[in-house]
Amino acid sequence: MVRKIEMLNKKDFLKFLLMPSHIKPSILSNDNMKIFIDINKKWNKNIYDNEFGENYDEIHEYSEENYSNFIIKQNLNQIFKNQKEKIILEIGAGTGYYTVNYCKYVKKVDAVEIGEDLTKKFKKEINQRQIKNITIISNDIWKFKADKKYDYILFISTLHHLPLRIKLLKKLLKFLKNNGKIVIIEPHHNLFRKFKLIKDYLLKYRKKDLERNKIIWGGHDFLTKNEIKYYTKNLNLKIQKIFTFFNLLIPFNNFKTRYFIEKSLGNIPFINNFQQNIVAILVKNNK
Repeated sequence: MVRKIEMLNKKDFLKFLLMPSHIKPSILSNDNMKIFIDINKKWNKNIYDNEFGENYDEIHEYSEENYSNFIIKQNLNQIFKNQKEKIILEIGAGTGYYTVNYCKYVKKVDAVEIGEDLTKKFKKEINQRQIKNITIISNDIWKFKADKKYDYILFISTLHHLPLRIKLLKKLLKFLKNNGKIVIIEPHHNLFRKFKLIKDYLLKYRKKDLERNKIIWGGHDFLTKNEIKYYTKNLNLKIQKIFTFFNLLIPFNNFKTRYFIEKSLGNIPFINNFQQNIVAILVKNNK
């Protein structure tokens, strides 16, 4: 039987930081789980407004010169090309950096975003570009309701902000057509990430006010292949494709060459532990 954590002390908190997101609900007590969910909701709402929201694109280094952004765009173009009749639901679209680029391949995009400052920038961008097939829905995804079914549900660097992912995916599956697809492009919970969390724990999180300052429970839980496989085992989904990329140990400057090498090496278990991004395409079973 798994021991439920009633209070995250210093010892428990390190374990809590390092474990994959889908395991956390099984070890937190009910009271702590409610606190964890509430803190993450407030974190996501507050952190992307005000100054952070205004400088969102700069902080995320959105540009064609950024390798990760370039490859994400390439993946989206490949996924959505020749999909002119498809309708997309994008969760946590931010300022629409990726949305305004892939939308030309599809019929319509409904983009859900909770951050007020982010949606302001997003609206300004689509107005300037005179884009007609994007609808911005300023709402909490947990409160979102759809009057239609979608061909694709898209997460780009969004799921790692959200707890209770299996519950969220179960809700969203109601809005996905049979044989529809969930596309996940997220940061990977790799060795670099674990080293950073251990460093943060040693330098920041062991302070005396750890128990009182529960705001540090909020943050980012990156994804793993095993976590995604866990969702397919427990939901009406199957994996069409899953791979990792963005390895800091690979020195090639040519983006396409580097990406080809990373995808080729990404299935090797040891190498996979150093890849920074994970991509998965999941298909809803036709039942």
